[in-house]
Amino acid sequence: MLRSLVGSEMCIRDRYQRRVRDIESAVNEVGDIFRDFTTMVEEQNEGIIRIDQDVSSALTNVNAGTNELMKYLASLSNNRGLIIKIFAVLFAFLLFFGFVVVR
Repeated sequence: MLRSLVGSEMCIRDRYQRRVRDIESAVNEVGDIFRDFTTMVEEQNEGIIRIDQDVSSALTNVNAGTNELMKYLASLSNNRGLIIKIFAVLFAFLLFFGFVVVR
């Protein structure tokens, strides 16, 4: 009777130790998963920061390009008036020389 009681206690203790080892193994696996997850989050954070910097740089470049296009449009508008005046003067000379010189 005593042997069977001692044998059953050892069997229970072995099962308990096995379960404790299984739980410890599971906790270690969860810890490894969290470490891997932390590493991935840090890598993604670096990528997001890089993307944010690139978007800011692109916005700055787009704004600079828009300003340059606006300057060019203003320049074209000013030059358009000058070109029209030059052609008006040339046309007047052609008319003058056409009527005066040809007669």
